[in-house]
Amino acid sequence: LLQTGFTMVISLGFSLAMGFWIAHMSELGDRNGRLLAELQGAQSQIATLHREAGATAEREHLARELHDTIAQDLTGLVMLAQRARRELGESETLRLIEENARATLAETRALVAASAALGDDSTDLASALHRLAERLSRETGVEVACDVAAELALDRETEVVVLRCVQEALGNARKHARASRIAIAVTAPEGDRHRVRVEITDDGIGFDPASARDGFGLSGMTDRLALVHGTLEVRSAAGAGTTLVAELPAAGVTA
Repeated sequence: LLQTGFTMVISLGFSLAMGFWIAHMSELGDRNGRLLAELQGAQSQIATLHREAGATAEREHLARELHDTIAQDLTGLVMLAQRARRELGESETLRLIEENARATLAETRALVAASAALGDDSTDLASALHRLAERLSRETGVEVACDVAAELALDRETEVVVLRCVQEALGNARKHARASRIAIAVTAPEGDRHRVRVEITDDGIGFDPASARDGFGLSGMTDRLALVHGTLEVRSAAGAGTTLVAELPAAGVTA
């Protein structure tokens, strides 16, 4: 009986030890699986952000090239058309040449403005947005108001996302809205310091958001915000103006 009891105790202890070890290994495997999935997701996000950074740098380079070449040539073409109208008298052909050159110049400047860099490290978001608003107002005559809450504390990556969204929205308004007034507001939603809310409103002709997402650059804005767990809401209707509301975390999402 003593030998049998000793054998049973040893067997029970060994079985319990094996059971605990197997359970621990299973739990460890599950945890490693979750960590692997998170790592793969982080690697995918890093690759996407790297592609986005490369695309942004290329857009900025293209913007500089457009400004230094095509924009200057188009300005010269407008001036030549004006000179020819003064010297040769009014001509429908010359008038059309000047109008087309002016329209193309405006489109080129819009592309340059939409691809502009944020600036050096000493440039804050409020200054960049005010310069962007002043430039649009100066070039188009549209009244642009810009309000950036002073209490916002954003990291550099979040500032870039906010700036790009505002640039895209202003570019859309410039090309399509026919607005006389645009308002930009960057605030913390309902006092939440952990999120930032960007609202761009115009009094233009409006559009149907359901049928214009591919043509108005909204899909690109949505994808850009999705990279930092942000959202985009579009409110518009024909003849009722347009409001774009973007919300995203105040601190950028890192791996």
